[in-house]
Amino acid sequence: MSTAALCWTFNLAPVPTDKNGKPNSACAFVLAGLAKHAHADGRNAIPGVATLVRYTRLCERTVRVALDRLAAARIIVPGDPDIAAALIRRGDRRPQIWDLNLDLVRDDLTEDDLDAIARSDALLRPLIDRYRARRAAAAAAAAAAEDTDTEDDVPPPDDVVHTDDAQAVSSQDTDGVQPLPPAVDNEGAQVQPLHPVGADGVQPATPRGASAAPEHSFEPSQTTTAAGRASRPSAQCAPRPGSSRTTPVDEDRIAEAIDVLRSLPAPWTPNRGTCVRFAGLVAARLAAGWTPEGLVAALTPESPVGVHNPVGLIVTRLRDLAPTPPRRYTPEAMPPWCGDMENRGCSDRYRWIDDDQGLPMKCPHCHPVVRVLAAVC
Repeated sequence: MSTAALCWTFNLAPVPTDKNGKPNSACAFVLAGLAKHAHADGRNAIPGVATLVRYTRLCERTVRVALDRLAAARIIVPGDPDIAAALIRRGDRRPQIWDLNLDLVRDDLTEDDLDAIARSDALLRPLIDRYRARRAAAAAAAAAAEDTDTEDDVPPPDDVVHTDDAQAVSSQDTDGVQPLPPAVDNEGAQVQPLHPVGADGVQPATPRGASAAPEHSFEPSQTTTAAGRASRPSAQCAPRPGSSRTTPVDEDRIAEAIDVLRSLPAPWTPNRGTCVRFAGLVAARLAAGWTPEGLVAALTPESPVGVHNPVGLIVTRLRDLAPTPPRRYTPEAMPPWCGDMENRGCSDRYRWIDDDQGLPMKCPHCHPVVRVLAAVC
């Protein structure tokens, strides 16, 4: 805590004004909260936004807006982030560090006010003395600059005629109309004038409109170039993880991939350009065993609530999607039932039997786990 920074905030610190010209009270409260954590020179104030909210009783948005306004007015400037890193080791809990500009003084104070503040608070006397010295130096520099401008503004003698004025007088004809400047001939070479004119001496109109500058079209170009063929997503799909080669994808698979992306329900439906751009990834997933219904179910979230960029979320899910579909257990994978219900008590549903001691055990003939272990061993 710095008493000097607090005294500067209460007596000398400027505060951004509102539209009515009055100082903003929220900025003043936030500046006082920063001064409480600053050092004697106004540096290294590192209170969090939650701390300033507790000090000022304002909402978080108002505190952040006040910090932005103070920083825009250069009343506070960002401090050294290395000091904040040394004080708080966790980066996710490290607030912004600020330095207070103690050299600034509000402009509504008179000389009598400054004298009264200097008499009442000894901590502010050095700040007031430095402010008066800077103001005197600025006034002396302004006076010297004004004297220099006055010397430069001395009018020339009446008998001196400037070259520009002479050319202006000689270029006027008797009718009061200035003719076009003649083209300069360099050793017999013909030089085109800056503004060409027609046979009647009238400069032609500049072509405008769609004929001169056609409007940009947002539809994809229909022309095929070498660069377009190289960057077309249908040329090859994304490589498999751990493989350095790519697998070609045919045009039918690309068309099917575009239809899959266009079939996503609103608001998850991307535009045509996005569909063409990511059709190669979708086609690679289709070639790897994904079904269109499975892709739609995997890409479509449950609810759009809280999603600000639906298409961006779809693109992120598409990039993170597994190359091959997940394997699921199907009832067809169950081995055939042995049918020994009467002697061993094996049911078609559980595939468990009783051993010689009456304890349950997996059926060695039809239980899927036992069959898999037997096949592996």
